[in-house]
This record gives sequence, C-alpha cells and structure tokens, in this order.
Amino acid sequence: MPAEYFETKQTASSPGYFAGFRNNTVVAVAFGKVQPFGILDFVPLDAVRSSVTMRDANGKEYKPLEKIPEDVRVPLEMMKPVFSASLGKLGENIQFLVFAGKTRNGTRIADPRGQGEFSMLVKELTGEPETAVTWRLPLSGMFPPRYCPVGKERVEASWKFCPWHGVSLSQSPVK
Repeated sequence: MPAEYFETKQTASSPGYFAGFRNNTVVAVAFGKVQPFGILDFVPLDAVRSSVTMRDANGKEYKPLEKIPEDVRVPLEMMKPVFSASLGKLGENIQFLVFAGKTRNGTRIADPRGQGEFSMLVKELTGEPETAVTWRLPLSGMFPPRYCPVGKERVEASWKFCPWHGVSLSQSPVK
C-alpha cells in the first residue's frame, strides 16, 4: 500500500496523512480455509505475523514490525471499518502487516515507481512449507496506461519490450 497511491487521492484538508507509509512497507493480507458449505475459517493475526516475512531484492528478510508507528497505525485503523463494511467477513479479517520501509543504506525496499522486486514469504499457512508471492516493480497502477506502439495492446509499466511484437517500449504512454 504505497504512500504515493494515497497521496494522489488526498484532499487539501489532509495533506501528508499517509506520509508514514513512505518509511514503511504496508501489506494487506487475509488467510483462510474454505470449510464445507463455503464457510471461510480465517487465520488469526498472531499466526499470520509469525508466519509471514518480507524479502527484499537482495534476499534480506524482514519480520513484521512489533510496534507500528503512530503515523501508520492511525490511517490503518481508519481503513479497517471501510474494508469490513464493503467486503463483509473477508474485510473483517484483512490484516495489515507493517514492515521496514528502507534497507540499511536508506533505499526503499518497495519503491512503487522504482525498479526491482520484493516478496512476501508465507511459511506453513498455505499447506506448503513456504510460499513466495513476488511483486515486480514498478507497480503499473502508479503510472498512466502504456501501450505497444505496433499492436496498441496495453502493457505493464515495468516492461521494456512488447512481448507480442518484440519492439522497444518508450517511457511515455502511446496509444
């Protein structure tokens, strides 16, 4: 949940409300099992926190922060009822995990407009010893749509070449 997303949606009355998200990496997760008759049985927060770590592009792993900074905790507490009201039981069980936002040398671990990747490692919650979910950066949702100059297909922000035509993709949106 990058700060940049929220900053584009902010109003003049709330400048900087999500600024704390720049110094942290916030991920929303929900883990559950479908029981007979479609009933969802969700995993409690303590089990999730002890089973999920974040891995940066260099392979360093981070555990969720024990103490969530106030400038992150307050906006997350405001979001929780919105998720609950709009998504029902799933929304009630969405959990926010807050990780370090920067490496030791000060670079952002998950810069939504930068190059690279980061992963969430889930240990033993999914029935597998370890499951990795990887995000490749930049996040396409943070950019205007991009299109192949030949076939006009929409492409991801992180792509350098069109996979259908093999042509180089410019950095500007082309339609």
